[in-house]
Amino acid sequence: MQGNNSKTFQINENLTLQLSILVLITIVAGILRFYKLGEWSFWIDEIATLNRAQASMRELLTVVPTGLSYILTNISLRTFGLSEWSSRLVSTLLGILTIPVIFFPIKAMFDAKSSLIAVLLIAISPWHLFWSQSARFYTSLMLFYFLAMFAFYYGLEKDRFWYIILGIVFFLIAFQERMLSLLLIPVLIIYILSVKWFSFETPKGFRVKNFLPLIVVGLVGMLFVIFDIYQYASSGSSIIMNKMDWFIKNPIDDPFRLLVFTFLSISIPIGILALLSGGYLILEKSRPGLYLIIGAFIPLILTLLANPFMFTKERYLFMTFPCWAILAAVGIKEIFSRSKGNARLLAWGVLLMLVVTAAVTQLLYFTVNHGNRYDWESVFTLVQERQHEDDVVVSTRPQIGAYYYDGTIKIYSRMTPEIIAENNRNYWFIVDSEKVWDNREMKDWLEKKAVLTDFQYLRLPEELNLRVYHYAPGN
Repeated sequence: MQGNNSKTFQINENLTLQLSILVLITIVAGILRFYKLGEWSFWIDEIATLNRAQASMRELLTVVPTGLSYILTNISLRTFGLSEWSSRLVSTLLGILTIPVIFFPIKAMFDAKSSLIAVLLIAISPWHLFWSQSARFYTSLMLFYFLAMFAFYYGLEKDRFWYIILGIVFFLIAFQERMLSLLLIPVLIIYILSVKWFSFETPKGFRVKNFLPLIVVGLVGMLFVIFDIYQYASSGSSIIMNKMDWFIKNPIDDPFRLLVFTFLSISIPIGILALLSGGYLILEKSRPGLYLIIGAFIPLILTLLANPFMFTKERYLFMTFPCWAILAAVGIKEIFSRSKGNARLLAWGVLLMLVVTAAVTQLLYFTVNHGNRYDWESVFTLVQERQHEDDVVVSTRPQIGAYYYDGTIKIYSRMTPEIIAENNRNYWFIVDSEKVWDNREMKDWLEKKAVLTDFQYLRLPEELNLRVYHYAPGN
């Protein structure tokens, strides 16, 4: 028995085996993310990305901040032409690249087994899949946010000054994508304070030399905020307020909904396992465990607190997903390491539960829910084929219609029953459940006066549907 054990492959000790499994996981991630990539219709936020990315490179670089994802998407569109596939290519490649890139930082924080399980959970995550197949900045933001988070941790842990500098570089790249990366600042501050408050062993990098670059960046940020406040008070012009104005004017005052949908996006099994694993690591006085639990919960808590006052969605916490996946992975690894004999079946059962949960969700994603987004192309094509020459087309999302429909589209929120009666023409209405409430009068009128000709329903926790109505005067 002793001789057999010595010949058994040990993942933590065999680099070839580690890299082989990592390559396999990356291939699986790539297959999932490229499958039907160009089949899904654009959704409204992707149109915003297209409008920004289609600018000339000179115009694009004059916008501050200009995220790396916009620059790369601009190159993709110029190289492959405008399509759903080319628009999403950058997000897809960055989503796939995340798997092998973050394997090594996670391994440095814990071990190879935990790292492989963590990247597997990310690779099969429906949440990560969706953003990898969306022409948005979220996969780029998540990658560089986590790299900055790790670089700061490793620099303080190992007393590596240049890792602190590298962390600042990664942080600035993430900041160029979105200001959401600022949530890393309270995470870092609370971690440093918590090590002292809760009597964790102090890392050898807790020195003035390593804190100095962080302090300098913090002071520069404070000076910018002070200057921006002065500008706003003196001239009414503010960079921060210009970016935050829409969000402040459109709050979604429902913190409980935000909390529930965040955990549904993470997946409830991963969320619960990460929470318990984080508690276990803190009791074990694990500094990486403390750092990750703070990295998972502080942005969540701050976003919940901001929810009553400004527009917030669960996707704003996507960049923290690696924290949840890593904590869950460490928990699974601990279950495996402490299980012997037939008890190993229970450990495999936990991992299998997470894999099957993700697989079932992906099955709906690919086969039923059209990539968890409306099939705008099919409804605009339907109207294009059935309408007569003088029919009027109205939509809640005319920006999307401009891509899929060859003609003029009226804005739904500006329509009234009186306008329709005066025109005495046939009307087609393409309305989604999120924006139909922008015009309550027309919503009630459509349900009473128009004929429902097409209907799409997404089988998601949030009730979403897309409807096509036809109205003919006197019918």
